[in-house]
Amino acid sequence: LDGVIITGSPASVNDPLPWIATAEAFVRDLARRGIPTVGLCFGHQLIARALGGRVVRATDWGLGIGHIDVAATRPWMEPAAPHLNLYAAHQDQVQQLPPGAQWLGGDAFCPNGLFVVGAAPGVETLLGVQYHPELPTDFMRALLDHLEPHLPLGVVARARPQLDTPVDAALFFQWIARFIELPRKPLP
Repeated sequence: LDGVIITGSPASVNDPLPWIATAEAFVRDLARRGIPTVGLCFGHQLIARALGGRVVRATDWGLGIGHIDVAATRPWMEPAAPHLNLYAAHQDQVQQLPPGAQWLGGDAFCPNGLFVVGAAPGVETLLGVQYHPELPTDFMRALLDHLEPHLPLGVVARARPQLDTPVDAALFFQWIARFIELPRKPLP
């Protein structure tokens, strides 16, 4: 197993569903084994919660474009960028990082938008980002159409024009590839 990517979900990591407890145990096992793991949105929240962080429901929706002000960098974050724009579709977010996590960035709405966790000191094996580099624009437009009747008035209208903003998905996927390909020593 070279690596794992855990993507989004319509479920909340705080939902009392049996499969979420199973997924959390899976994340803890990946961390224990040192398997490179990337969490996107729900996956980001799942990594945080599984390892002892706290995920809460925000008072508003992060829908449209999410911004990350990159505050700390790693060698795999090349080419470097001080800011990232990625698609967003979430209301839950990580309020408290898990023990041992290193904060890499966020913004005023979602302060813990990007973090890494190591299986051992100096061995980063889990990467979490609150946003969706994997979603193409057409999917986001369809998602907004689907969500509009279910969300408070104005939330989708605020998000629609944001989809004309270029996103940094290609750059972020370069970072993900470099992160997964980092040389790692097997854990004892």
